[in-house]
Amino acid sequence: HRHGFHFECVRERLVRDRHPAWSKIVALLPLLESGRFDWVFWVDADAAILNPAIDIRSLLPAGKDLLFASDFNGLCAGVFAARACPWTIDFFRAVWGAGTLGHDPDGMGDKWEQTTIKHLLAHFPEHSPHVAFARDTDMNSSWSAYRPGHFIVHLGAMSNADRLRMLRGIQAESSDGLAEERSDWSDHAWYEFRSQHLETLHRPGSQAFVRPPRLG
Repeated sequence: HRHGFHFECVRERLVRDRHPAWSKIVALLPLLESGRFDWVFWVDADAAILNPAIDIRSLLPAGKDLLFASDFNGLCAGVFAARACPWTIDFFRAVWGAGTLGHDPDGMGDKWEQTTIKHLLAHFPEHSPHVAFARDTDMNSSWSAYRPGHFIVHLGAMSNADRLRMLRGIQAESSDGLAEERSDWSDHAWYEFRSQHLETLHRPGSQAFVRPPRLG
């Protein structure tokens, strides 16, 4: 609400015959079609805005209708901004109509609606002029890439309990401690280390601050 935006939280599963990730398409289309909004900004439940001072409008590229976040695997459909316009509505209707494709284009397993979005963009080049991609750290930092001041951290592929632990650790950690030493770590390596660090940091009576070993 800091920037005067309307906020909606989707708490329930909106589809029963597809993976729950498809619920975002069901939730998104009525908002785009309502005529009430210029843009809709979607953030998955496993991502968190940690710098509310950043206004998403400052990231919107001129002349584009869709802005997707990026990660190590390219397009990330967990965080994106969609202009409420006929092209975007038609695009997401086509995504829904195509449904789950059941293939694995990236070797990372089926990503449900994200796989379908990637398929349409790859095989129908006429969509490309409408779509832009933000750098991962602009609005989709992984736990290894996150730095204090980043807009959004996306904590995928872990349990909710671990997500809570990671968020508490991000809030507690010193910006001149762990952050300066993790730039060369993979997401997996950083997650393993940070999990060990948080176990020590939050142990009752412990004030330990653990530094990772130097790589190489």
